[in-house]
Amino acid sequence: MLAHLALWGVALIYGLNYFLARQVFAEVPPMALVALRSLFGGLAFMAILRWGTRERIRSRADWGRLVLCGLFGAALNQLFFLLGLSRTVEVNASVLMTTVPLFVFLGAFVLREEVLTWRKALGLIVAGTGAVLLVLGGRRLSFGTDTLAGDLMITFNAASYGVYLVLVRPLMLRYHPFTVVAWVFTFGAILNVPLGLPSVLEVPWATLSAGAWWRVVYILLFVTVGTYGLNAWALGRVPASAVGIYVYLQPVIVTVMAFFWARDDLSSGKIFFMALVLAGVFAVTYKKPRQRSRV
Repeated sequence: MLAHLALWGVALIYGLNYFLARQVFAEVPPMALVALRSLFGGLAFMAILRWGTRERIRSRADWGRLVLCGLFGAALNQLFFLLGLSRTVEVNASVLMTTVPLFVFLGAFVLREEVLTWRKALGLIVAGTGAVLLVLGGRRLSFGTDTLAGDLMITFNAASYGVYLVLVRPLMLRYHPFTVVAWVFTFGAILNVPLGLPSVLEVPWATLSAGAWWRVVYILLFVTVGTYGLNAWALGRVPASAVGIYVYLQPVIVTVMAFFWARDDLSSGKIFFMALVLAGVFAVTYKKPRQRSRV
């Protein structure tokens, strides 16, 4: 139960990020944010590891898996998401991000980490359909040569994050979640910080607006440390497919927030699409209670 509450928290953070942080590119370029997220996340989780868990990695195989998790989970996915977002339109990126659970399911099936049941497959289809229709909201996709590079980057980001969730799951069962994420971010920073450092140095930090500062802080504290920490903690308690399917809750949260903040209406069609998402998520994450043996 607590793991699912944590995943709801992740969806809420990303939902708020849609309103609070998407304008930050006007003052802080994507590569600068990539470097800052990797560096701050690595330092934050390493501090927790140093003064908290003090746990050591116990095998070479686990070190190799951690390097791969750092590559897919903290380097490539962040890099291609922010670069892709700046090179495509919002509706394309939103729809393409709904492929994350699909990549999680495929990765878990291929690597034999999970068994793909009919109930999970049906839940994935139902939730995915509801999420896509909710994201579109009557808008049309605009795939074309002008957005092709960004669309491919967003797709690769989704695939990368899906692979990460599958690869990191066994590590979460053997180590403390923050131990794993600390090394994931450290290995990710090895690639991202050198690539993004020139952009960081070019940002006029002294003249940055207060709104941009608050958005950067939100991205670092909540979208980076908060989401990765909560996801890591949840992965030690539920399968990767359950973590992946919660991605579909993000458009639901965005739709509800937009309604309460008087930015959009809440039509019967949107309510139906949200119901599809919730039904699909329930189908994937539902676990039959164990029957107590009779004495």
